[in-house]
Amino acid sequence: MARPGVQSMRKIVRRNEFRRVFDVGKQVVGGPAVVYTAPNGLDLSRLGVVVSSRAGGAVARNRVRRRLREWARRAWSRVRPGYDVVLVGRRAAREMPYGRLADELERLFDALGLWREKGEDA
Repeated sequence: MARPGVQSMRKIVRRNEFRRVFDVGKQVVGGPAVVYTAPNGLDLSRLGVVVSSRAGGAVARNRVRRRLREWARRAWSRVRPGYDVVLVGRRAAREMPYGRLADELERLFDALGLWREKGEDA
Protein backbone atom coordinates (compact mmCIF):
# COMPACT_ATOMS: atom_id res chain seq x y z
CA MET A 1 0.00 0.00 0.00
CA ALA A 2 1.37 3.41 -0.97
CA ARG A 3 1.99 6.01 1.68
CA PRO A 4 -0.39 8.97 1.55
CA GLY A 5 1.02 11.78 -0.59
CA VAL A 6 3.60 9.55 -2.26
CA GLN A 7 3.12 8.56 -5.87
CA SER A 8 3.36 4.80 -6.29
CA MET A 9 5.40 3.53 -9.20
CA ARG A 10 3.29 2.04 -11.99
CA LYS A 11 4.75 0.07 -14.89
CA ILE A 12 4.39 0.45 -18.61
CA VAL A 13 3.80 -3.08 -19.87
CA ARG A 14 2.11 -2.97 -23.27
CA ARG A 15 4.09 -2.78 -26.48
CA ASN A 16 1.90 0.02 -27.88
CA GLU A 17 2.56 2.13 -24.74
CA PHE A 18 6.32 1.72 -25.17
CA ARG A 19 6.02 2.49 -28.88
CA ARG A 20 4.07 5.71 -28.17
CA VAL A 21 6.78 6.95 -25.79
CA PHE A 22 9.52 6.11 -28.31
CA ASP A 23 7.64 7.74 -31.20
CA VAL A 24 6.30 10.96 -29.67
CA GLY A 25 8.45 11.47 -26.59
CA LYS A 26 11.61 13.41 -25.86
CA GLN A 27 14.85 11.58 -25.23
CA VAL A 28 18.16 12.25 -23.57
CA VAL A 29 21.21 10.00 -23.86
CA GLY A 30 23.66 9.25 -21.08
CA GLY A 31 26.31 6.65 -20.30
CA PRO A 32 24.19 4.11 -18.43
CA ALA A 33 20.84 4.71 -20.11
CA VAL A 34 18.71 6.53 -22.64
CA VAL A 35 15.64 8.12 -21.06
CA TYR A 36 12.50 8.66 -23.13
CA THR A 37 9.52 10.56 -21.76
CA ALA A 38 6.09 11.58 -23.02
CA PRO A 39 3.04 13.10 -21.33
CA ASN A 40 0.45 10.44 -20.54
CA GLY A 41 -2.63 12.48 -19.60
CA LEU A 42 -2.93 10.70 -16.25
CA ASP A 43 -2.42 12.03 -12.74
CA LEU A 44 0.48 9.63 -12.17
CA SER A 45 3.72 8.75 -13.90
CA ARG A 46 4.59 5.28 -15.16
CA LEU A 47 7.92 3.56 -15.73
CA GLY A 48 9.09 1.08 -18.33
CA VAL A 49 12.54 -0.52 -18.37
CA VAL A 50 14.10 -2.05 -21.47
CA VAL A 51 17.57 -3.53 -21.85
CA SER A 52 18.94 -4.44 -25.25
CA SER A 53 20.80 -7.65 -25.94
CA ARG A 54 23.88 -5.50 -26.58
CA ALA A 55 24.16 -5.11 -22.80
CA GLY A 56 25.11 -8.80 -22.53
CA GLY A 57 23.52 -12.16 -21.86
CA ALA A 58 20.32 -12.72 -19.91
CA VAL A 59 22.04 -12.53 -16.52
CA ALA A 60 23.73 -9.23 -17.37
CA ARG A 61 20.52 -7.74 -18.81
CA ASN A 62 18.55 -8.73 -15.73
CA ARG A 63 21.21 -7.14 -13.51
CA VAL A 64 20.93 -3.88 -15.45
CA ARG A 65 17.13 -4.04 -15.29
CA ARG A 66 17.17 -4.62 -11.51
CA ARG A 67 19.63 -1.76 -10.94
CA LEU A 68 17.54 0.69 -13.00
CA ARG A 69 14.30 -0.35 -11.28
CA GLU A 70 15.87 -0.03 -7.84
CA TRP A 71 17.10 3.48 -8.60
CA ALA A 72 13.63 4.42 -9.92
CA ARG A 73 11.94 2.93 -6.84
CA ARG A 74 14.03 5.16 -4.58
CA ALA A 75 13.63 8.31 -6.68
CA TRP A 76 10.05 7.91 -7.93
CA SER A 77 8.39 10.04 -5.25
CA ARG A 78 10.21 13.08 -6.70
CA VAL A 79 9.05 12.51 -10.29
CA ARG A 80 6.35 14.82 -11.64
CA PRO A 81 3.03 13.12 -12.27
CA GLY A 82 1.64 12.87 -15.78
CA TYR A 83 4.54 11.28 -17.67
CA ASP A 84 5.43 7.91 -19.10
CA VAL A 85 9.15 7.30 -18.67
CA VAL A 86 11.12 4.55 -20.41
CA LEU A 87 14.66 3.76 -19.32
CA VAL A 88 16.69 1.93 -21.94
CA GLY A 89 19.61 0.31 -20.15
CA ARG A 90 23.00 0.35 -21.81
CA ARG A 91 26.11 -1.75 -21.32
CA ALA A 92 27.73 0.93 -19.13
CA ALA A 93 25.06 0.42 -16.44
CA ARG A 94 26.16 -3.17 -15.94
CA GLU A 95 29.33 -2.55 -13.93
CA MET A 96 29.07 1.15 -13.11
CA PRO A 97 29.19 1.80 -9.34
CA TYR A 98 25.68 2.42 -8.03
CA GLY A 99 26.46 5.94 -6.79
CA ARG A 100 27.69 7.00 -10.20
CA LEU A 101 24.73 5.31 -11.89
CA ALA A 102 22.35 7.22 -9.61
CA ASP A 103 24.12 10.53 -10.32
CA GLU A 104 23.92 9.98 -14.09
CA LEU A 105 20.23 9.07 -13.97
CA GLU A 106 19.49 12.11 -11.78
CA ARG A 107 21.21 14.29 -14.38
CA LEU A 108 19.21 12.74 -17.22
CA PHE A 109 15.89 13.21 -15.40
CA ASP A 110 16.89 16.80 -14.62
CA ALA A 111 17.65 17.45 -18.31
CA LEU A 112 14.10 16.33 -19.18
CA GLY A 113 12.51 18.39 -16.40
CA LEU A 114 10.99 15.34 -14.71
CA TRP A 115 11.66 16.38 -11.10
CA ARG A 116 8.99 18.07 -9.00
CA GLU A 117 9.67 21.70 -8.18
CA LYS A 118 10.25 22.69 -4.56
CA GLY A 119 6.89 23.09 -2.91
CA GLU A 120 5.05 21.18 -5.65
CA ASP A 121 2.48 18.82 -4.10
CA ALA A 122 3.38 15.15 -3.89
